[in-house]
Amino acid sequence: MRGQVVFRSSRNVTVLADGNSYRCEFAGRLRKKGRNPVVVGDWVEFDVSGDVAGVAEGRVISVEERKAWISRRRDVGKGRELILAANIDQIACVFSVGFPRIKFGALDRLLIAASFREIPSFVILNKIDLGISDEIEQRLEIYPQIGIDVIRTSATSGDGLDQLAERLAGQAILLTGPSGVGKSSLIAKVLGIDIRISEVSAHNEKGKHTTTAVTWHPAADGSAIIDTPGFRDWAL
Repeated sequence: MRGQVVFRSSRNVTVLADGNSYRCEFAGRLRKKGRNPVVVGDWVEFDVSGDVAGVAEGRVISVEERKAWISRRRDVGKGRELILAANIDQIACVFSVGFPRIKFGALDRLLIAASFREIPSFVILNKIDLGISDEIEQRLEIYPQIGIDVIRTSATSGDGLDQLAERLAGQAILLTGPSGVGKSSLIAKVLGIDIRISEVSAHNEKGKHTTTAVTWHPAADGSAIIDTPGFRDWAL
């Protein structure tokens, strides 16, 4: 059977095929191909092996060639490359006005990574209900000038959500950004699904990792939002 990987844990993946989910392990030869043999977004061929406690199970036997993918490292210039997701159409760089405050260095490195992979990208500035300072507005002016859209949103007030939904139409968009900026809240609002939300520490303005693994959220029209764990910084 042919399906798409929508979730990956350390031991197996969840494959979506014809509206059904299958929990699949990897064939031995795939495990020997390195750190990223199967990633979220991959189109795969798999065999169905049975049903365990009401969960359909199978085994991934091959992976189709990836058309577009994004990766990062844990530290700048160090560590192994980790592919976040494959077969994506756009990357949304999600940052917030405050709690946590936007880090323009991390944003720029993320935009560079998207450009290197030739994946269109745009910026989501979330939590605008907190108010945007003149300094942030001035620093944001450069992005539209170089062809990068900035969408201002608030999951609390609903501002900008229609614009974000329009951007999603027919596209697979990966949302990535620091912990606590509200990625999961935006996905929950736009797709109308329930995602567990964490609070941001008032002490250091760092969010907890609400999303602990990359997850592909398909929509009824064939589009998708890919949620990713928050990061402290983006390393190239």
